[in-house]
Amino acid sequence: MSTATENADQPHIPAVDPNMHGLASNAIGLVQSVVISIASSAPTAAISVSLSAIVVASARGAAFSILVTLAAMLVIAVSFARLNRWEANCGATYVWVGRIFGPTLGFLVGWCVLAAVLFGTIATVLPVGPSFLSLIGANASSQVGAAVSAGILSVIVMVLAVLGMTLTARVQLAMAFVEYAIVTVFAGIGLWDTFINHPRGFVHPSFSWLSPTGIGGGGSVVGALLIAVFLIAGWDASMYVNEETEKPEVNPGRAVIISVAALGLFYLFFVTAFQAVGSTAVLNSHTADGLSFVGRRLAGGTGETFMSLAVLLSAVATTQVGFVALARITYAMAGDGLLPRQFAAIHPRYRTPAFGTVFVAVITIAITVASLLASSVANAFTSIVSSTGVLYAAFYAMSALANAWHYRGQITATWRDAITVGVLPLLAVAFLVWISVKSIVGFPPSTQWTLAAILGTGCLALLLAKFGYRSPFFSIRHEPELPAAATE
Repeated sequence: MSTATENADQPHIPAVDPNMHGLASNAIGLVQSVVISIASSAPTAAISVSLSAIVVASARGAAFSILVTLAAMLVIAVSFARLNRWEANCGATYVWVGRIFGPTLGFLVGWCVLAAVLFGTIATVLPVGPSFLSLIGANASSQVGAAVSAGILSVIVMVLAVLGMTLTARVQLAMAFVEYAIVTVFAGIGLWDTFINHPRGFVHPSFSWLSPTGIGGGGSVVGALLIAVFLIAGWDASMYVNEETEKPEVNPGRAVIISVAALGLFYLFFVTAFQAVGSTAVLNSHTADGLSFVGRRLAGGTGETFMSLAVLLSAVATTQVGFVALARITYAMAGDGLLPRQFAAIHPRYRTPAFGTVFVAVITIAITVASLLASSVANAFTSIVSSTGVLYAAFYAMSALANAWHYRGQITATWRDAITVGVLPLLAVAFLVWISVKSIVGFPPSTQWTLAAILGTGCLALLLAKFGYRSPFFSIRHEPELPAAATE
């Protein structure tokens, strides 16, 4: 956290003085913060729709790509933790980058965060309707039924998010317990069948599963890494509720580190447990319902029902976290004069950004319903979903770079500092930049134009905030290099 002396000559805005924020303090603890961060990545829902993709891309050698991505994300998470200790602000990345590299870049990074979380949330809501219909035995292909179901469930979690952070965290804990209990039990069955039972139709395990290029060297390291990055991304949600967390300078940072480690191990464990249930062709034919198919292969109709429930809970949990995170980010930006002031309104009783929560929920529901009802919109939205991982990679890399630059005075202190402050963050940045470039080059023109549109609208919003709203955020000066003594 910055001292009053350091900020005496700067405008008093929430990005500089987070004590001016009115969110409910100490509403959640470390455990709840970890659950929220993990839920934001939607691990069960993500592995359900990505199982066949990562198996095909890696030729069943996904373990290498997951471990490499896990290492890079852990470095990024440590950077988040260090910056949060310095400035515990629910605006997180845009505030840090704004104070270290300048407010213009900070705003654009914040715009990337908003786009990434919004599109990631919408992508997660899309399977909610079909999963619910499948669970109750209705026609999962019904567009109207899926749209109505997704809308109703989204409204429910929106209301819970408005009613308070403590209630939201309790609901998250309950859903997480059921979701992970189901998936863990089926993972145990999957490992037993894969390595011991060898049922008919299962693929026999091989040492090639440990190879970077998989069976017969037929896997693509780049392709598998791209999917692994998309799978693990999204763990930063606890940073946006840091002001509502006990020990706000410490616990959110611990939460993101624990969450990244848990997500990496989660994907490593479950991909290994489930990738042998069928041939590549069979898995490809069940791209949309990966884990439901896995449940059916492992335990028949009962298994399919329970796995569908786990996927539904994962999607609903992520939707709720998305509403919470987006409301806090827009709340911080509005408090800084970067967005309309309505987003900075706090509910007097529940101390949540009620207007922002309802607004992002309505936008999410509207786009989801349109996507489910109109195939043309759904096809266009595919481009948005494809670009989400690049957006996450961009602001993750910028946060790690900000951390390395801000603490650069420590690099020459010891070999340990040189590695942890300089070498590792820069390697993680290089990895994410490489992944982003590889992604963008391989994207179809529609997705490339989507990214260009996000950047273009961000520039327009920047001009509006600077010259229309005359935000004081653009008056803050760059932070000087932080002395070693200030980081203890």
